[in-house]
Amino acid sequence: TNHQIAKYDRETGKRLAASEGDAQHLNSGFLWQGRLLCAHSNYPRVPERSEIKSLDLKTMRLTTFKDFGNHGGSLTWVVRYEKHWWCNFAYYGAKNGRTYLAKFDEDWNEVSRWTYPEEVISKLGRYSLSGGIWDGNSLLVTGHDDPVAFRLRLPQDGNVLTFIERVAVPFTGQGFAHDPRTGGLVGINRANRQIVIAAPTANLICCGADEVFIIDPADPGRKIWSWRAKGSASMHESCCAKFRSTDECKPYAGDLLLVTSSSGGVALIQRATKKCLFLAESRNAHSACLLPQDQIAVASSYGGDKVEFYDRQAADKPAAAQQSIPLKGAHGTVWDAKRKCLWALGGDELLRLVANGRAAIDQRWSVAARHRLPTPGGHDLSPAGDGVRLLVTSNTQVLLFDRDEPSFQVHKQFGDAAKVKSITVHPRTKKIVYHQASKEHWWSDTIRFDQRDPIRLEGERLYKVRWDQPEELP
Repeated sequence: TNHQIAKYDRETGKRLAASEGDAQHLNSGFLWQGRLLCAHSNYPRVPERSEIKSLDLKTMRLTTFKDFGNHGGSLTWVVRYEKHWWCNFAYYGAKNGRTYLAKFDEDWNEVSRWTYPEEVISKLGRYSLSGGIWDGNSLLVTGHDDPVAFRLRLPQDGNVLTFIERVAVPFTGQGFAHDPRTGGLVGINRANRQIVIAAPTANLICCGADEVFIIDPADPGRKIWSWRAKGSASMHESCCAKFRSTDECKPYAGDLLLVTSSSGGVALIQRATKKCLFLAESRNAHSACLLPQDQIAVASSYGGDKVEFYDRQAADKPAAAQQSIPLKGAHGTVWDAKRKCLWALGGDELLRLVANGRAAIDQRWSVAARHRLPTPGGHDLSPAGDGVRLLVTSNTQVLLFDRDEPSFQVHKQFGDAAKVKSITVHPRTKKIVYHQASKEHWWSDTIRFDQRDPIRLEGERLYKVRWDQPEELP
């Protein structure tokens, strides 16, 4: 409540303890170093005063951790991320457009400040933002009483946060947090006095043959969504044959899906309408990823043997490549926002590519490092879910690559598994889904997991399987 924090047993719902100590307007909180830190203000009194309150989880004593005094606005949420404190100071009514996110260093010096875009402020009415967390490299923030969260990222330039998308949530605004048990989110329904758990989606995106489709592992016989080039709006009929053998299916924020095909097609699809937003022809395309400045990288495998770069906003369909870098047997691409580089997997090596924004468009990307694979036949490349390592599959092994101290090691669980065409870690639950071809073919009809029994989709020719967890837009 505004004045008190209570502890409950998650299984029984029994109230175990309540906080002691002065509080006027408590708001969102998070756990840090064994304490619960909560945003606190004297709202609606003026002049505003903001603090971070600290709750001792054993004694339930509430004390002041940081006193901001009058910093402008009322503190509604605070989180810790990448050795900095991120604090939201809210304004209300006609002034809610002045609400801002402040970044503080270890010594509580304010180093940056951003306001919120109109796409967010216009949806708040006379209220403001009550909750916020870092979700990967993007922010999720909530308002006062609507079942929606706004996904934002820091801008490349300027002091207004960049809007990415609105996300439906089952709780009605207010403070929320990551749920360590389910890997999802936990929030409240204030009107119903309920705690609401939002478990992460476990849907799977599958590709192979001429179809990309989505299933729920709990009901694998039913396709929730499917796409074929023939039925895709804005795709010319002559291009449909380029998607006879789909081999990549990466979901992105903004309801986007990036598809490649070894038959030579690359498409960026708007999932709701199935409209083709971008189209290119790339020989034996095996993977692709979105890049900053509206570029797309495509791995053109054997016969193409290069990484190609395209303008995502190109008017021509198919678009022409802006640049290419040789890479024999190119098979995988992963954009690394933290290290500001592109990782590209070939048959025998892993490249780190970097961009020079001042160079001509046909010379922007260059090879910064080459790493020889321990075993040949590089195939799939994906994040390992720990922010440091990449999963790399070859003809005969599943490997882990350390991006900070460049080195390969054999994956302890999968080791010498052969013909693994795709492997993906769920970003929240850390569960693994993978596809392993049969001994006789490049495909199989079976989806495999690290923590549950396989799923067989009789009659399907699967190539790659990904968790339906959209990546952030670069």
